[in-house]
Amino acid sequence: MRPFVTALSRASVPALLVAAGIALAPAAGAHNPPPLPTPADGATVTTAPDEVVLTFTDVVLDVGAAIKVTAPDGSDVTEGTPVVDDTVVTQALAKERPAGEYSVAWRVTSADGHPVDGTFTFTASDAAGAPPETPSPTPSAEPSATPTPEAPTQATPAPTPTRDDVAGLPDGPARTIVLVVGAATVLALIPLLVRRLRDTKDD
Repeated sequence: MRPFVTALSRASVPALLVAAGIALAPAAGAHNPPPLPTPADGATVTTAPDEVVLTFTDVVLDVGAAIKVTAPDGSDVTEGTPVVDDTVVTQALAKERPAGEYSVAWRVTSADGHPVDGTFTFTASDAAGAPPETPSPTPSAEPSATPTPEAPTQATPAPTPTRDDVAGLPDGPARTIVLVVGAATVLALIPLLVRRLRDTKDD
């Protein structure tokens, strides 16, 4: 009886090991392998892309995901937070991206809750999103303002004095009265002048 039990026990050990291996296999394989990045690791692209995409084999949890993209000049060109969609993680980049080698550091959480991280690089031949250079405006010589000649002011000629104005005679009815009185005075003086001349002659 005892030899039979011993033989059974020896036969069961490999089976138990296989069963244990099968049970542990899903847990061990639950961690995500390195993703397929876009741009690819070590690739050279014409211009730095608008975004970096990581495509994983297994589902990625929408928690704790982080991607940092560093430009050739050392500046962080990461724009906002990464977007997780099932097995794809997308990270937008800043508008202005210089030419040169970029380094990408990423960290995500696998479906089993285990964090996975890694790095890769790519190179951009040309800058992207650089603002166009605006030429400095050339100052133009403004024409000097030509003064508008003023029209000569015509002097209003003074009224030419009339004979009556020189004599100081008034106008209108008063003038007539003065003339009549003057004529009467002259007529009244004539006899006196004649008499005076006659007396002078007699003497």
